[in-house]
Amino acid sequence: TFNHIMRLAGVTNEGDKIEVLQDYIVPRSEAQQWYDGLSSSQLVSWTELNKAFNQQWEPLPRAEKMPEKYQEELIVLKLEEDEVGETKEWNGTKAWTHVIWAREALRLAKAAGVESNVGLVRIVHKGLPKIIRKLTMQKLTTFENLTMAVKNVDIEDMQREKEDADERKKEELER
Repeated sequence: TFNHIMRLAGVTNEGDKIEVLQDYIVPRSEAQQWYDGLSSSQLVSWTELNKAFNQQWEPLPRAEKMPEKYQEELIVLKLEEDEVGETKEWNGTKAWTHVIWAREALRLAKAAGVESNVGLVRIVHKGLPKIIRKLTMQKLTTFENLTMAVKNVDIEDMQREKEDADERKKEELER
């Protein structure tokens, strides 16, 4: 924003700010017409100029997601069976898919305000791949517990379970 740029540039004097503002206005624009119509008192006081600006161009309220929307996203957040034991790029870092899932699940639970909703914890846990569920069977009562358990799954155990599951699947297909 303009004020941020002024602070970075070390411009603190009101008169200097008002003068510099003109450099940011496009000639023959709606903003130029507005600026040309300001009273002399508005052109000598940054506070008055700022007030006139905000009356002309009222800041738009930021669209905020409702907690219910975060809860919906949490419920549909999936870690697919074929993603178990895999890594993928996330924010420029290679990470285990179950760890990425856990971070996102906890973020959504906190945003929805349901971190301690035991029923929802159980629903989300049931939606996890069978291998992850099997390796996180302890009593999970909060999303902090659930996501910590998922993040801390032993990689070797998970890969062994996945190999066993793949083998069982292969045997079933051969029958």
